[in-house]
Amino acid sequence: MPPIVASLGHYLRKYVVSRGAVSIGTLNAATVALGNQLEYQPEPPKKTAEQIEAEFQAKELKRIERERIENSKPFVHAEKVKEAQAAEAEAKRRATAQAQIDHLIHNYSVNAGPGRIDHGKSDQGRAILRNIKIQRGGKYDAMLTLRVLQQAHMFDTPAEIIRAAEKAKQGIVDAINAKPDRGPIR
Repeated sequence: MPPIVASLGHYLRKYVVSRGAVSIGTLNAATVALGNQLEYQPEPPKKTAEQIEAEFQAKELKRIERERIENSKPFVHAEKVKEAQAAEAEAKRRATAQAQIDHLIHNYSVNAGPGRIDHGKSDQGRAILRNIKIQRGGKYDAMLTLRVLQQAHMFDTPAEIIRAAEKAKQGIVDAINAKPDRGPIR
């Protein structure tokens, strides 16, 4: 396309400039004089009513087929709502478990005698309890961690806390391995 337009422009410019003035008459004369040198593009054929109707029908069939496919998918709004509610309830349980973990660790103390608290041992025990984190499927699981901490926080020495946590964790692992459904525990 562009070479034809460029050559047309070139021929017209050359003819009109050689005549001196640009006018409709000069352009018409240039078209007549350069008629055999110019390349004309034929006008695209007009579409008949049958062709237009056939194109419309083809587009309409595609649209109807697309809508039929979209409508054939089951409407699962109720299922999505249930899943969202379940996810929300699960997040709430995790948040509650984490709050209980924080409360349990914060209130952990070791008695030094009647009416006295051994703050050094209490701080050591809190540090060990904070480091106990149970993972399930590669993610931190607050509910399982809470179950382990509830059994481990009753002891006074760091070694006893660690042993109790390992024993509680092993008990949970054994129970879950009996019915695997959500991934391994670490």
